[in-house]
Amino acid sequence: MELDAFLILVLSAHLFVLGKAGAWVLAIGAMRYVFVGAMLCWPWLGRPLPSSLRRKGVCVWQVASLLAGLLPAVAEAAASVLLALALILLAWSFAVDVRWLRAAQRRE
Repeated sequence: MELDAFLILVLSAHLFVLGKAGAWVLAIGAMRYVFVGAMLCWPWLGRPLPSSLRRKGVCVWQVASLLAGLLPAVAEAAASVLLALALILLAWSFAVDVRWLRAAQRRE
């Protein structure tokens, strides 16, 4: 998981440096690290999560969108749409997991 997160961070940074997306694309690469950092304040975020096809699908969409955005044939506008959708899906996926973890913590 951490190797995937690092790859996503590098791809996000590369798209920003190339000018294919604005600085907001860095949020895609930073999301996992922000989540891990939040565990310092809220340890319940570090609980194990059940396996999830949603999480796997969002990861595949992220990487595919980041790689597609790097293709010379993909215009900046098209790359931005793909990447914006990836960021929205990623934020939604993290929100679902945080909500699940919070509910599990409250049940105890």
